[in-house]
Amino acid sequence: MSLLDKIKKEHESPTVKVPPRQDELVPKAEVLPSETKPFVPEEGTPEPGQSIASLEKELETLPSVTNKKIGVRLEDDIYEEVRRFCQENSITVETLLEAYFTVCQSQPKLIEKIIEEARFRLKRRTKAGNIRSLLTKAKNLKVQ
Repeated sequence: MSLLDKIKKEHESPTVKVPPRQDELVPKAEVLPSETKPFVPEEGTPEPGQSIASLEKELETLPSVTNKKIGVRLEDDIYEEVRRFCQENSITVETLLEAYFTVCQSQPKLIEKIIEEARFRLKRRTKAGNIRSLLTKAKNLKVQ
């Protein structure tokens, strides 16, 4: 018997026999007529008779979102707090940032405090980056 014949034979009759399942993987749910609920479209879901033109008009009234993405790096503890806050309130980080910005624009004193805090954080991050760079350079000099 050639190797090809042996492979064909194994293919036709596999060595592992698997019996068919006696039970179902997902049981069929029985739906009683009293339990069925009428379909209620979600907000933003077009009604069956709503035309494309009316949807386009409605879309024009809503704000457009840019396709540009901003890579935001946050401190570890702040990242966790922001992520948890957004999950608890069913919002995204992007919409949170937009809301903070729009609210702050109407409050000049709050904007001044935020800019002051941002400058302080920028100085700390710059200092940390410089220290990391110096450490890397010093380690590379020791190795050589």
